[in-house]
Amino acid sequence: MTLVPFEPENALEETIAAARSGGSSIEDVLSAANRCDLYISSKGEVQHDGSGFEPLLLGGRDGPLIAAFYVI
Repeated sequence: MTLVPFEPENALEETIAAARSGGSSIEDVLSAANRCDLYISSKGEVQHDGSGFEPLLLGGRDGPLIAAFYVI
């Protein structure tokens, strides 16, 4: 299987790509993510006050991962 090269399409993706190559820090990634609306799946129903939120964790080879979707 051949993977298609990742081509960043917005500022958040550019920051993530730079971080993967050592060109930016985790602080830069979090700052860029903070400027986006993030959507994260929860195992249960989330109440209006935020209670009940339990992120859906995915198994990764280096530890658990959280799938996050965003709109810029």
